Amino acid sequence: MKTFCRWAGVVPVVVLATLRVGLLAQDNQPSGAHSIVSPTELKWTPIISGWEITVISGNPDKEQEPFAVRFHGEDGAKVPPHWHPTDENITVLKGTFLVAEGEKYDEQKLKPMNAGQLRDHAEGDAPLR
Repeated sequence: MKTFCRWAGVVPVVVLATLRVGLLAQDNQPSGAHSIVSPTELKWTPIISGWEITVISGNPDKEQEPFAVRFHGEDGAKVPPHWHPTDENITVLKGTFLVAEGEKYDEQKLKPMNAGQLRDHAEGDAPLR
């Protein structure tokens, strides 16, 4: 049985996630070992209804290479149940991000992550809901 994670935004949410899984995103990787990325340089791409993604560094399409992406969700935007086969770190930059674990979407099980909170999710751990 596969397990899934699901997320839902309650207020405008910006999430920084460092992942090792291919995602639908555009190229927006700064070159060089030490670079600074300004918010005005970010190119946002819609991925599902109410959610956008931008690549901060690295290339999410290359396996086994670190990268950083940022997600932005509209107020109340939801993500359907899905799973991640790799490690990820989620930091809420603004607003509240609701997360739970399980194969089915259940609003009763959603727990808030507020601005400044971090959640590590290692490959093989119980999935996020």
